[in-house]
Amino acid sequence: FLFWLSRCRQCLEIVVYFQYFRQHAKFSLETTKKNIALHRSHLETKIHLFESRKLKLIQELLDIYPLKISEDKNGSRVFTVKGLPLPEKSLASHEEEQVATALGYVCHLIFMLSKYLEVPLRYKLFHNASRSGVCNMVHLFRGDEKFQLNDTTEYNSEKNFMPLYWKGVRREDFELAVKMLQHDVEQLMLAKGCLPLQQGLLPNLH
Repeated sequence: FLFWLSRCRQCLEIVVYFQYFRQHAKFSLETTKKNIALHRSHLETKIHLFESRKLKLIQELLDIYPLKISEDKNGSRVFTVKGLPLPEKSLASHEEEQVATALGYVCHLIFMLSKYLEVPLRYKLFHNASRSGVCNMVHLFRGDEKFQLNDTTEYNSEKNFMPLYWKGVRREDFELAVKMLQHDVEQLMLAKGCLPLQQGLLPNLH
């Protein structure tokens, strides 16, 4: 009888311990769920604040470089950046300093947008006012000639830098720089789910 009484006591202790551990595990699970929900709420709040800050920075950037639609002396539509018109095509047929300055504005605008939107650009931008430029550190195309760069290739600014101005440089280098700048704009648009237009720089940015 004492043996069976001892066994019953042991079984009862096991049941009590089991119930204790089950309640403890249930409490721990509920606490963990509450902590996860709390951390998720904090994370969502931080993400919201981060996105709001990002939008504010972008708006401030667009206030610095306002993009507007205007008319030229012939009554044709023209896009302007910071008050300077930037034709949609045949840039080299217009005043060089004005176009170069406008492209410098666009270069800086795209560079800052890529930082705020966290989109790494394929073509590296160098902002230097009206003497800005573009560089492709992976491939450089110049007409039918192709330059292959890799980690062991020595950087040569004269060879790799494509100017966003045409005074004192090859015209084809300027045209290539504008094309690469356009590709950077398209990359930003595609990264954010926007389809680029089949025309100049500013219509895509507008």
